[in-house]
Amino acid sequence: DKPAVNDAPSADGKLSTDQIVEKVAPSIVAITTYANTGYSGYQAEGMGSGIIMREDGYIVTNAHVVEGAQGITVTLHDGETAVDAAGTIHSDLARGFIRAQVVSFDDYMKYNSSFDECRKAGVLRLEGKEYIVKDGDMIEIRFNV
Repeated sequence: DKPAVNDAPSADGKLSTDQIVEKVAPSIVAITTYANTGYSGYQAEGMGSGIIMREDGYIVTNAHVVEGAQGITVTLHDGETAVDAAGTIHSDLARGFIRAQVVSFDDYMKYNSSFDECRKAGVLRLEGKEYIVKDGDMIEIRFNV
């Protein structure tokens, strides 16, 4: 593990590059776009990045990243707990977190992009506060505020 970065600004009030990266990294997302090839289903078509701009989960990216996409997944900062990931999108989600419904992207696409269909097929899992988000997780947060 990498050592913690001192988050105090320098005497002139400026942050170091490491301090800036540590502060903004949780708001950076990876965006993968998909095209429906018909015969073989959805295939990854492109990748880009975005940034979570507001507490309500509003993500900004370049138009060329998502233009013409028939499917889009957004992957949050790797290694966050389910509660951290929920809080990245909106603080109410973290505060009222109950549990996360989690399914792999491949299973999600296999079962018609439906959490209900994934549940019926037995591939949907319920995870608690300590669950570590993994690459490719499709997550629906259950919360109550």
